[in-house]
Amino acid sequence: LSEFHQLMQTCQEDDSKAGIRDRAMLALAWQLGPRVHEIAGLALKDITPAEGKAPAYFVRIIGKGNKQRPVTPKLAGNAAKYLHEWLAVRGRTPGALFCFISYKGNLKRLDQNLTPKTLHSILRERVERAGLPLTTWHDFRRTILSDVIAHAGITTAQHLAGHSSSATTARYDRLWRENVQDAIDYRPDAPDPI
Repeated sequence: LSEFHQLMQTCQEDDSKAGIRDRAMLALAWQLGPRVHEIAGLALKDITPAEGKAPAYFVRIIGKGNKQRPVTPKLAGNAAKYLHEWLAVRGRTPGALFCFISYKGNLKRLDQNLTPKTLHSILRERVERAGLPLTTWHDFRRTILSDVIAHAGITTAQHLAGHSSSATTARYDRLWRENVQDAIDYRPDAPDPI
């Protein structure tokens, strides 16, 4: 079982509003790779349902410099199901997508976004419950960007990440050493010696 699946399992075992919120946040972070402040800053208006029978949502991500990403990724699959469950709990009142929840389990201040510091605390608590090593929100971002680079190229990853420079995106490529050797091995060999 991967560490992410273990982390999600701890959220699934928690059927409280916080558990439902947290698994939606974690799944969104895992699938789309936003920065922690981008997750914290999401508002209900940034989520648009996509057509189809299964839940799916377009997620408008506002990045550094208050710039909207050049692509609006679609959250689908189980991540969209988790978000759908959270939206059923949260309701359609305008405001923060992920809001505070009181110790008694009540939604608090829908008009106030969680802070990055709060998100770090939530993740730290979930990681400890799962018995996992220290994990950060940026670990999710690193993982997806490395995977996108490997499967779709650096330009696609750059647009998903919201980076203005491909050099910044290239730092997320964890597989470049293997890729260099694969590319060399793919080339035809020199002719046999005479």
